[in-house]
Amino acid sequence: MTKTILYLVSTRDKRIQLAKTDDYYNEFPWGHAAVFHNLEPLGWQVNRLGLHDAWSPLAVARRMKNDAPTLVLTNSVIGLHPVIARRLFCRWRGPIVATWDDFYEVIWLANWGWLAGRFMRWFEKQIIMRSDFVITISYHNQRRAEAWGKKTWYIPNGCDEPVYDINACPFRLSG
Repeated sequence: MTKTILYLVSTRDKRIQLAKTDDYYNEFPWGHAAVFHNLEPLGWQVNRLGLHDAWSPLAVARRMKNDAPTLVLTNSVIGLHPVIARRLFCRWRGPIVATWDDFYEVIWLANWGWLAGRFMRWFEKQIIMRSDFVITISYHNQRRAEAWGKKTWYIPNGCDEPVYDINACPFRLSG
């Protein structure tokens, strides 16, 4: 039996789906590309879906049914799609693993205002609470999940505290 990961990411870049894992890794030798590059020699098959093909829970349900993955790995704001797909649209019942690497509430607040930030606070919590497993690169996110009663696995790699201070940078770009 083939071990398969269905990876969903919110990038619009078609290369995430079209490139072979080794080619994608050669172009982006970090993050998930590095993980998949190292998993494939161990017998894992990685099927990647970008935003174009994972835009709705129904589209994700079709892929979950067709691919019959061992697990679904999500990243970013489309993390709720496989949860909804599994609950409402397909019979696949494997684990959904959310990778939590950003502070979406802060990002949306800074870019689109208070209402968007509040929505993302709720949405981000739904992704984390409804996923079967959560991997994070941030102690801050790990503490947030624990406050919600959700166990996470910490993999050290990136940012830790959400700090956005426009005055922290002494120079400005113009043009």
